[in-house]
Amino acid sequence: MKTIYLDQNIVHYFCFGFPKGFDKTVEKESLERIKTLYPDYRFTVSLWNMVEAARAQDRKQAKAYGSFLEKLRPLYLSEKINIQKAEIEKYIFIYHFEQIPYHALNVFNEHLSQVWADFGQGLEIIGENLAGFISELHGNAHSLDIIKNCQNIYPGILKILQKARSEDQSNASIQNQIFHNWFSALLPVEKPDRSPIVKSEAEDIVSELTANRENLFMNCPAICSEHHISDFRSSNSARHPNPQDAIDLMHAVPALAYCDALITNDGFLRSGAEHVAKKQRRNLIISHSLSEGFGQLTANAS
Repeated sequence: MKTIYLDQNIVHYFCFGFPKGFDKTVEKESLERIKTLYPDYRFTVSLWNMVEAARAQDRKQAKAYGSFLEKLRPLYLSEKINIQKAEIEKYIFIYHFEQIPYHALNVFNEHLSQVWADFGQGLEIIGENLAGFISELHGNAHSLDIIKNCQNIYPGILKILQKARSEDQSNASIQNQIFHNWFSALLPVEKPDRSPIVKSEAEDIVSELTANRENLFMNCPAICSEHHISDFRSSNSARHPNPQDAIDLMHAVPALAYCDALITNDGFLRSGAEHVAKKQRRNLIISHSLSEGFGQLTANAS
């Protein structure tokens, strides 16, 4: 199976028209060929595709996005943080407790309800289908606000990293504190025998993860992807982080870690993705158009 992730700008083009430099006939033909002739090529949709679709100017536009995404018959990507929590649990079960993990790491899901249930937060929006779900989400400001709160912290973290880069002496200590806080938030609450992980033991585990994070990155693709894309985005001290950075992160991390192709016409995101793929040594296809990405997928398969 080959998985393809479409960034929201690509979704927008298919719904409302392609900009200069794209051949809309070629793009639409590529889409139809994948859908009809390549059953092992699956499009993927994340919660953040849905959020961006639901943030459309009006319900009609939101419905158009939802209808397009639904017709892709996609696999649904688990939410980024849940993937990372599963990665950390698997890692510490194996490397710290020397036990076999009892939870499966599910990245791709056949049903929308699986992703929404994983996200939790007590949200009570139920759509009969993806298009209906996005339409309902568009009209539910409270639920959108709950999800959008996830984007508020990230720009601040990037600013801290930028400052650390400009003050070499404090860089290591700031980096260690950021990793310590991040890993702490992802840590499971139970040991393999289902007994609780007490605070002192949790601190020891997190310190161990922080000290040996390179090995952690090698075994936890989504955590590794987030680290490298954050590193890329904080490398320019003159750049001002903004909330869109968080949305890009939510979009990109699962795709960078687990998909076979990422299609985006966002030049900055594409550059960051190329940086991550190089760091991870992944043969990830990163393209500005579906037709180009599709061509690379089929060429690699031959």
